[in-house]
Amino acid sequence: MSEGIFIEGLYSLSGKVALVTGGGTGIGRAMAEAIAKAGASVVVSARRKELLVQTVEQITELGGKCNFVSADLSYAKHIPELVEQVSTSFGPPDILVNAAGVNSGSPRKILHLKVGIKHWRSICVLLFF
Repeated sequence: MSEGIFIEGLYSLSGKVALVTGGGTGIGRAMAEAIAKAGASVVVSARRKELLVQTVEQITELGGKCNFVSADLSYAKHIPELVEQVSTSFGPPDILVNAAGVNSGSPRKILHLKVGIKHWRSICVLLFF
């Protein structure tokens, strides 16, 4: 067995379903593309539909299976709806990548604690819950 075939078989995600939150940009988008290249069907989720459409188009052009669900995961009530829509697209998710986040503006503001408690909680709710 050649090394390439061994590696592809070892890391294949064929037949798996992945949900990638924050999949419209940055790390989430890169993870969605990598998971699709490994063979999984991918559903990306984020707040901005136009960015999700771009991600789906790019993954589809590469030969992957991808769909999107626009959702704001800072509201807990959206989570069950998201999982249901993912299941409808490709089946229940086997893989979850939580890359959803909030752009807080300048890192300097955060480092100098110039961010109000309400804004800080909006950041943390996506990271820790």
